[in-house]
Amino acid sequence: MHIASLYEYPIKGGRGIRRDSMTFDRRGPTLDRRWMVVESSGEKITQRECPQLARLCTRGFEPFA
Repeated sequence: MHIASLYEYPIKGGRGIRRDSMTFDRRGPTLDRRWMVVESSGEKITQRECPQLARLCTRGFEPFA
């Protein structure tokens, strides 16, 4: 098996961050898809409903120390 690239998506539906390595916890890649954009009512917003979400950039995001 060969892994060509690794991407982490801190915000569900947002743009990914390319990583050289990843750490994992019991839920999978650490901080991957741990947050999401929601309406003021608490209803989630997905790329199906809002394609512009794919342009949400998390560049510079680093895991908490």
